[in-house]
Amino acid sequence: LTLEGPITDNMSFMISGRRMYLDAIFGLAYLTGIMNKKQYDETPTYYFYDLNAKFSYKLNPNNNLYLSSYFGRDVFSLNKSFTNIYGNSTLNIRWNHLFSDKLFSNLSLIYSDYYYGLDLDFVGFKWDSGIKNYNIKYDFKNYISDNFKLNFGANAIYYDFNPGTIKPSDENSGINFDQL
Repeated sequence: LTLEGPITDNMSFMISGRRMYLDAIFGLAYLTGIMNKKQYDETPTYYFYDLNAKFSYKLNPNNNLYLSSYFGRDVFSLNKSFTNIYGNSTLNIRWNHLFSDKLFSNLSLIYSDYYYGLDLDFVGFKWDSGIKNYNIKYDFKNYISDNFKLNFGANAIYYDFNPGTIKPSDENSGINFDQL
């Protein structure tokens, strides 16, 4: 599903989302009697979903602001005793400035969060891991001639790694909390 359009003469938006419904199809098969309870309970669950959004704002003929984001997850589960969830979230704020018809710049602030998680109920623990990064970059493009383009700029990235957090899944678990 995608929705897009103008907000005003200077602003526009776009929102888009999707989801896979294989799990819903199996649920419907169970509800209609095509699958029995045992078959339904033993069927692995898998689905994914994501959402994209973009907002643009024209400040004046030489300056534009853009806000864009993405969020997505994949989920796989076996009898609720093993669940794997992973996905990514991003957010980008960008300022585009035209110095002239031959020189322009983009200043971007970017956040990204990759997540990977396991819920191993049959063993009694949950595992979370991921990588976050914070990025600032300032890029320039100079069209010196029809045959020569010069790209230059600066970029700084800060990474936050979580190699793994182990948590007991309930109070009866024999697993102790550990942060790797």
